[in-house]
Amino acid sequence: MENILTSDYKIMKDHIINSYDYNNNSIKVSFKNDVVNKEYHSFGIHIVPNILFKTYDTLNCFSFILKFNFKLKKPEDFNIYNGIEWISVKNDLYTGTITKTLNFNFKKYWRIRTSNCVDFELSNINICIDSNCKNFKEFHKKKKLLLIGGKDDLTCDFIKIDKNKINTFNDNYTYNFKKYFTNDNSVVYNINCSQQESTIQFLEGLFIFDNCIDISQRGLYHKSKEFYEILRTKVKNKICCICDNNFGDIKLYGPQDYLLYAIPRKSNTKSHYIGVGVDNSLFFPEKNDKFTILIDDCYWSQDDLIHRDDTTIILNKCIDFLKKNQNIQIIRFGYRDKQANFNDPYKNKVIGYKVIENYIPLKDKAKYHNNASIWWGTHGESMGLEYFESAMSGCILVYPKGFINNGLLDDFYKIEYDNIEDITLDKMIDIYKKYSDLQREKALKYTWNNVCSRINEIIT
Repeated sequence: MENILTSDYKIMKDHIINSYDYNNNSIKVSFKNDVVNKEYHSFGIHIVPNILFKTYDTLNCFSFILKFNFKLKKPEDFNIYNGIEWISVKNDLYTGTITKTLNFNFKKYWRIRTSNCVDFELSNINICIDSNCKNFKEFHKKKKLLLIGGKDDLTCDFIKIDKNKINTFNDNYTYNFKKYFTNDNSVVYNINCSQQESTIQFLEGLFIFDNCIDISQRGLYHKSKEFYEILRTKVKNKICCICDNNFGDIKLYGPQDYLLYAIPRKSNTKSHYIGVGVDNSLFFPEKNDKFTILIDDCYWSQDDLIHRDDTTIILNKCIDFLKKNQNIQIIRFGYRDKQANFNDPYKNKVIGYKVIENYIPLKDKAKYHNNASIWWGTHGESMGLEYFESAMSGCILVYPKGFINNGLLDDFYKIEYDNIEDITLDKMIDIYKKYSDLQREKALKYTWNNVCSRINEIIT
């Protein structure tokens, strides 16, 4: 088995050290003359394990083999803290090799020291999973999927994920890939590595995976060549990237085996269509008595000349509807208002109009979609996940022509317009009454279960 330790290290209680030298998994330490036992007993050399072992409970249930070479100024026993307790290892030699099978809790700072304060040198420090461990033998039989990406809150075993922490596009991928790929035959782990981050240390001490998916948009295209080359040695089968589409020159896709994309287009030798995923257990019709128009947030960059944002004219139109009909309700997602320098003239001034000013967990956001009658898009989208979530909730989709890629929303009941003046409240109410009950049936084609089934066919 491979060493799970990285090149990173930490010296606990380093103020008692006179000098030290760490180089290529070898460390020499000399101590000050006046070290007292009380301080020394919490001293130790901690070599950082791969990030997965620091974040996943299921990777701390194996037995491990610790092995290192040593040179001592005088013979001393060794004490090893395994994150649970201090364990003593007998030694009466000046030089030699220690091999010890132990359990570890790598979420805490494991460490090595001699029983009593003495200058020493340790080298070739290795911790490997014990291949004879019963738990590991069961683990080894399973297919292993590595996800690159996902924030700290979701970098844990699936059973520990708090759904309140899911509020971004990438969060959806992390959560649902773990949900649908974690089973009796498969395990899923993710490392928190962003789209352009090429932290090689994340790959040090990494065990071998069957497949890998970078969940950032064409993430491996943006990462360093060295990162990918090392990753390639850690993955036996397919390395893939997530992407909205497979547009562009195939030579510019990136180094991975496949792009896994959502917009319905023909696949090619370097890409596969997987579709859009929506959590149908969160998004479902739960309508109230009021006809409710839910307005999308602003486009996040006013400096982007390519994307048009129609928030102002859409909001003006909806407030005009509200002034003429007090039986309707207008809700707008405004959590990007500050970022987009958008000034809402109606906020807190018009009865029946509400602004959601801050990001909220996906499960809370879903309730607004579930209660709404209309989803009104305000800006151009590459894919437009919220349109699918709204359709799953039984909303009729309204948006200017050209804001959504052709063919993406063909399955749904919608109103596309060239001129906003063509949109009337009566027209929206009429199409809602006719087709709302049918909208979810069409949306059930776009579940995370279906997305993951397609991916499974590609990487198997």
